[in-house]
Amino acid sequence: ASFVIAERRLLLDLSTLKNDDGSPLAVDNIEGLTFGPTVNGKRTLVLVSDNNFNPEQFTQFVAFTVD
Repeated sequence: ASFVIAERRLLLDLSTLKNDDGSPLAVDNIEGLTFGPTVNGKRTLVLVSDNNFNPEQFTQFVAFTVD
């Protein structure tokens, strides 16, 4: 069997994201991603995290439009 090593490339550094007020967006434990609906002709990409039943963590959905 032959294998091809998958390459990876950083598309977005989540630590650079900001809230509307300019404060850093708290991002925790992103576990899943999927394409969502098309909005204004652009696809959406949705990231999700859960709280792992831990009161120190939180459930979160972050959505982006994709050009």
